[in-house]
Amino acid sequence: MLDNDQAVLMARRLHGIWRKEQDRLDKVVEYLRGNHQTPYKPRRSGTEYKRLIERSVTNMLPFIVREYVNALHVEGYRPSTEDENAAPWKVWQANGMDRRQAPVHRGALEHGSSYLLLLPGEPVPVMRGVSARKMVAVYTDPAVDDWPEFALDVNKTMRGGSPGLLVKLYDDTHTYAISAGADMEKASVVAVEKHGAPVCPIVRFTDDMDLDGWAPGMVEPLIPRQDRLNQTVFDLLMTQSFSSWKVRTATGMVKPETDAEADRAKRQIAQDMVLTGEDGVQFGTLDETPLDGFLDAVVQAAANLAVAGNVPPHRVGVSVSNLAADALAAVETGKTHRDVALQHSFGESWEQALRLAGALMGDEQAAADTSAQVRWSDPASRSLAQWADALGKLASPDGVGVPREVLWDKIPILTSQDVARAKALANDPMRELAAALDRQMG
Repeated sequence: MLDNDQAVLMARRLHGIWRKEQDRLDKVVEYLRGNHQTPYKPRRSGTEYKRLIERSVTNMLPFIVREYVNALHVEGYRPSTEDENAAPWKVWQANGMDRRQAPVHRGALEHGSSYLLLLPGEPVPVMRGVSARKMVAVYTDPAVDDWPEFALDVNKTMRGGSPGLLVKLYDDTHTYAISAGADMEKASVVAVEKHGAPVCPIVRFTDDMDLDGWAPGMVEPLIPRQDRLNQTVFDLLMTQSFSSWKVRTATGMVKPETDAEADRAKRQIAQDMVLTGEDGVQFGTLDETPLDGFLDAVVQAAANLAVAGNVPPHRVGVSVSNLAADALAAVETGKTHRDVALQHSFGESWEQALRLAGALMGDEQAAADTSAQVRWSDPASRSLAQWADALGKLASPDGVGVPREVLWDKIPILTSQDVARAKALANDPMRELAAALDRQMG
């Protein structure tokens, strides 16, 4: 346990780490919201240019993240030797994590990491997802350690009529509530209590973390490609607005002496109008700038951004008719492999959280069961007919001969409750007797 001075000192250190990270995270958030770096524009740019710049922002980043969030859905937690969900799954259901798991996944994909706070509660422990924009955790070895040494939960508030902070510092035994100014000045501990967990009760979710503990997330590496797409769209809009039609020219004409004469000389050329002039006057046209190259460049830039995110371009609205079927299948395979990698990373974090939930429930067996695993819905997109055909071949005695009850979990339209009910009906002796009578009666 820390004394008050130690708690304030540690909170200030963690707040400093948190502040350094906010510049990077703020940029990521701005890009997700469509507030992008301005494309290059001519030096003399008026209102028309500024409006074209606003319209050139083609924000694909939220759609790329959404493609992965939609493929990540936990639907069960089972020990390796049982068909029913383990006891900590009740904690999951009671906290509504079927709905609340998506923001945890999204935060890790967008920012590189997100957190889950678990504390004792009644009637079950409490699970709460926390964004990396509000929490920082420090580890002895961030790439290896499961549990942090300390974690800081940062909440902005008002203090004496001025902006301030109310932060909570967590260690392996206690929670320290600290009130401070906006920059952690004049900090003081206002409450200390045991949190009741056997460890610092924070679980971290990371996307593609390296051995140095660095996890940039999915969005930050794609920002340069997003900027390139915006610039390409801006160039298209500029050309479309100012150079996409023929320009008529006339040479050898007498220059008007006054502006009024010049205005009178201007005429709107109609389709049935014939242009005539004095000797030496020649009429001509300047060709329009073709847009085909710009349109192709936009499609290529958008497809490049999608593929860099391991997302098939057509999934985010990019038409790629010239993409070969083999190439499209390769991109789909890359997306599936990325989904599986994320399931492994996030799955370990959810299993860690559910073991801690078991400990908070007083269930020592559940807390020590490292063989239990979360069950994910299948991220692959297949029709029900394809599923039925594949499962039928697996269950066929002429094929693999997998027991049917084992395959029920793989049927995408059945929930865990549906599978449990089906197994109960399959093992019902009265149902078996009725089936035998039906067979005897033809």
